[in-house]
Amino acid sequence: MMPAARPTLVERPRAAATVTQRSLIKAWIACLLLISLVGFEPVAHAAKAQVNSKVPAGKWKAVRLKNLPQGTSLSVRVAASGSLVVILVHEAELKRYPSPISPAFQGTLERTLSFSVVIPESGNYYVIFDNRRGSDERRVLVQIQAIGPKSRDEPTEDSGVRKEKI
Repeated sequence: MMPAARPTLVERPRAAATVTQRSLIKAWIACLLLISLVGFEPVAHAAKAQVNSKVPAGKWKAVRLKNLPQGTSLSVRVAASGSLVVILVHEAELKRYPSPISPAFQGTLERTLSFSVVIPESGNYYVIFDNRRGSDERRVLVQIQAIGPKSRDEPTEDSGVRKEKI
């Protein structure tokens, strides 16, 4: 007599992550890296991020930059498919927008605009793309580079040089 065949478990193959899921994961990792590198105060760190967006006619959108320490150097480059107002504000100012505000930066672009600021106060900041006066949707590409503040303990550039009269 033949022994009875035992049923075997067949594992169902896992579905591989789709291209869209992988792109989203990479974008989240880049954002988390930007936030984590800039968030450390003791040493100067640099981080970069790039965001694509569309701003409908008559509307505005904002990109949040989380937990920027005071003294962070922020460089922003914006390219758009047409005219836009670009504003950098602290979170407290965003709550009042579009009423009058005191931005860290405000400028108008036709196609491209680049600016740099040193963050005056720690906290969340927003880059606003204002197309409220526009009659067409605008495509926007923004590139952001943040360099964290240097530690107070770091030597200055000329600290190792002795100056003596000859």
